[in-house]
Parts: sequence; C-alpha cells; structure tokens
Amino acid sequence: MRRRAALRGLTAGLAAALPTLASAGEVPLRRLRFVWELFNPGSQWLRNEEFACALPASLPGGQQLVSAQGSHPLRWNPDCLGQNTALISLSEVAPNQRVRVHVDMRVALLPSMKPASGRGCDNWQGPGPYLDLGEAPITELAAELKLGSGLDTARSIFEWLLAHIRYTAYSPSDKGALQALRMRQGDCTEFAHLATALARAAGLPARTVGGYVLDHDAIVKPGDYHDWAELWVDGRWLILDAQRREFDADAQAYIRFRYYSKHGDGTLGSHHRWRTLGQLQVAWQ
Repeated sequence: MRRRAALRGLTAGLAAALPTLASAGEVPLRRLRFVWELFNPGSQWLRNEEFACALPASLPGGQQLVSAQGSHPLRWNPDCLGQNTALISLSEVAPNQRVRVHVDMRVALLPSMKPASGRGCDNWQGPGPYLDLGEAPITELAAELKLGSGLDTARSIFEWLLAHIRYTAYSPSDKGALQALRMRQGDCTEFAHLATALARAAGLPARTVGGYVLDHDAIVKPGDYHDWAELWVDGRWLILDAQRREFDADAQAYIRFRYYSKHGDGTLGSHHRWRTLGQLQVAWQ
C-alpha cells in the first residue's frame, strides 16, 4: 500500500510539473513524459548500460518530434519510417541500486495531409507482420467488402469489424489478422491487424500503428498504449480505430510512435515501447 501511495504521489507531482502548452503560432504542441525505475539485480557494479524507448515519430507533413530531454544522457534519430528511438546511457549502477529515469518530449501536431510519396521506406502494401495476407478467409472477405471508392471500402471494413469482432481484455501476444477473423475477437491490436489486412487485400495501402490517444499533455502510462489502423484514402492517412469505434478520427489526437513493418532501425526489435540493452531490469514504469 505504501508503494502504491508513493506512486500516486509521484504521478500527481509530475502532473503538476507539466503545464499544458499553448499553441506556437498555428501549430499545436503536445508535451509528454515517460517515467521508469531501473534496477540492478546483481551483486556487481554495472557500467555503460543502455535503455531504449520509443519516442513520437516524425512524419512528413504530419506530427514532428520537436525535442526529447531526459534525466540521463540520451540520443535519438529518425529511421527510414520516421520512427524515433531514444538510447539512454547510464554510466554506472551500483549493486541492488534503483535508478529513476524520465524522458520529456514535445510533439508538434501538423496537418495530417501529405503527398503520396511521403510513406517512408514501406509502401504499406502486400505482406506484412501479423497480416496473414493470401489466406483464403481474408482474401474472400476483403472481396466482399470492397466497394467503388477507397472511402466506401474503408467504411465497409470499419462497419464489418464493429458488427462481427468482439473486444477482449489486453493480451501481451500478437495473434494476427487470421486468428482475429476466425475467433471473432481480440484486443486493439487484433482489430488493427485485421483492418490493415482487409484493406491491403482490397487494394488500399494500410498500416498498423502503435501509440497513444491523447488530446492533452500527459504522463504517459504503459496501459494507455494503443494500436489502430491507418488507410491511405484520397491522398491522406485515414485513421480507422474500430476497437474505439472511431472512423476517420482526428489525427491530432492520435500520437504515433511505432509501425508494424519489416523496416526500421531494429533497436527495439519486437518490443514496441522499450527494452533494456544490458543487465538492468525495469522495476516499475
């Protein structure tokens, strides 16, 4: 109980320290903070440890990561998709020591429209992670849902998902589009994978995106992480978030962090939010 009270106190204190940013000119800014406690579980000093975490992506014509500053030295650069990964360096950590680490980020929320050439190093078509393209159930359903225009097809996919897929509690493992279709259930990730798969099978470029849905500055919690689908329709990325029952949602409320793609710098590997690159463990976040 004392631990929970301490965490609540920390969260309240951090919230007070993060005033809402006013717009800079006509470009809204969003301020976010991550907090972790890293732990050396061994009996030896650890030196030159690194901790990696996802930062908001930088997208042509869309959101831009303006700054990232931490309690410890960090460096970051966008990869070919625009994903930003911070590498945080800890020079030394004593045996059984706990180290609190935080990262403050500022994101500029630019207009979501951008040219078709601004898709990065992935064309967001054809096979992709967890999409199960080529499987008959997905191909056949996509053919049924495909309509005369891209927008009509996107809405057809959205309405089918609302009517036929049941939301379940969070699952730590990605089950993929085909299992979501067969089981008719899943968490936000399965909704997103299935929407992406159906869109690609119907001829629309589409991608599964991970990040946070926020309309205010925030201390970002792991449990708030969310996946959704984005479909390329009429020269822009349309947000299709069937799990939240949002079609063509406000892009400035969806802060993009990671994409499900075979491209990228690989620093996080299969981890979407953070990972330790040495012997440190995450005690809490």
